[in-house]
Amino acid sequence: MAGFIRLTNPIWWIQVHMLGGWKRILSYCGVYLAIMVACTLAYRRMEPPGTSLTSLCSGLLHALSILQMVILVLGGCTVISKAISRDMQTKMIESHRLSAMDALGTMWGYLLGPTIMVLLLWAVGVLYGTVLCGLGGLGLQGWLGGGGILLLSCLSIWSLVVFVGVAAQKPSNVGAAVIGLALLGRFWVIFFPGAGLFLGAYPIINSYWLMNSRPAAYGAGMPIMVVTCVVMLFIWIMAAARKYRHPQRCAFGPIAALGVLVVWLVLSLLGIGQFASLGVSLGALTGMGQTHFIAALIVSLFVGILPLHSLASAEIRAVRARARAPWSERASPMVFAILIVVLICGLLGVGDVPDWDGRTAVYPTNLQDAGFARWLPCAVALLCGLLAIGGLLRFAYSTGQKPLFLCSLFVVIAWGFPIVGDVGWANWKLQMSDPYNATLPFSWIFGSSPPGTLVAVWTDMPITFWPGLVVQAIIAALLQLLGYRAMGGERRRRLAGDS
Repeated sequence: MAGFIRLTNPIWWIQVHMLGGWKRILSYCGVYLAIMVACTLAYRRMEPPGTSLTSLCSGLLHALSILQMVILVLGGCTVISKAISRDMQTKMIESHRLSAMDALGTMWGYLLGPTIMVLLLWAVGVLYGTVLCGLGGLGLQGWLGGGGILLLSCLSIWSLVVFVGVAAQKPSNVGAAVIGLALLGRFWVIFFPGAGLFLGAYPIINSYWLMNSRPAAYGAGMPIMVVTCVVMLFIWIMAAARKYRHPQRCAFGPIAALGVLVVWLVLSLLGIGQFASLGVSLGALTGMGQTHFIAALIVSLFVGILPLHSLASAEIRAVRARARAPWSERASPMVFAILIVVLICGLLGVGDVPDWDGRTAVYPTNLQDAGFARWLPCAVALLCGLLAIGGLLRFAYSTGQKPLFLCSLFVVIAWGFPIVGDVGWANWKLQMSDPYNATLPFSWIFGSSPPGTLVAVWTDMPITFWPGLVVQAIIAALLQLLGYRAMGGERRRRLAGDS
């Protein structure tokens, strides 16, 4: 646990040394400050005569806030990715594993070591912006608060980069993706408010407005984003430490994966309920609560696969090691699937779905008012989908196949094709019968995939659910049987090898 507080660990110092040491780092900061002063003087000369100092400083702060975002997000993600990639290519990370350094301290070293120059450049920018606020009589509180929110959100994103680099064994620079998500946030996050909090896009958006003294979030919005950044920072760092310590294991154990699911569900609830106060709504766009809820349900189904993946990986590892797995990894996949469904339905069904402004309920979604008519087919679809993926994962691990490839192929064929096919068939029938009718004649085929059932249930599609649920149950039973037989065969082969 000392790794949480000991920043002067060997990894940290190694990364600082590879940047050229403190003299070189501070010299770059001086050059950066000189460039900003030169750009300020050039900007002042380009301004028309009579421009007020307040207007001049406001324009400079606007440009500086964008530069601060680029430096922290894109620059930080890039240097972390390069540092991990370099250590993996040179096998230095294997040497670190064999040393006495604790895993958490190593991950903190990768987080704060390569980014030391980025952090100092950000600090220079904060000080320069403070001077501009003082000269122009602008709000200093917003500038400093926005810079702090930006730094906290970037620490969370950097920890995700560390996790991806250690877990995937092929470090990827997700900085450009995060920048794109943040810039396009006012379009995509209207459908996935939980993802905006989970990935740290909301704080980045709000930090820009706050640094320019135009705060968009209000009420509970900002505290929610701050707490979320801290929580996700430690989740990603601890997951990276587990994967670094045990490369052959999943980054999240079955219980930890359930915890990640709970975090996602809570963030989805907060994102839906506090959408307006988070400062990313489109203003004129109303009635998004229904879309938010359906999107949260579908994404929760995919997040719920994470515990089943960890459970299948732990099971095959115990079988091949001829050892008894820990109690947390011996649970039945059926029990885990039921528990996941209970968590999804129980947490997302605690209240009604509000409109985007948080004042008007679109329709009741709580377990009491919505009742079995909605939640029963929803729960059955979730359970069938999870059991099908769980059986496929056991089969993949037992036979040495690639779990990600098989599951992706199954999702596209068994979950995607029925929806796309029925939509196309309904459009064709509509054009043949009544092209002026706006209601598509969907069939039960649309509901033969779990996401299709979720959409049909909560949009009141006039289709019969039970044929599609029967198809899902048959697929789930077949894949469960396939996974059971494959795992049993692997166990018998190991026992035969011992005899």
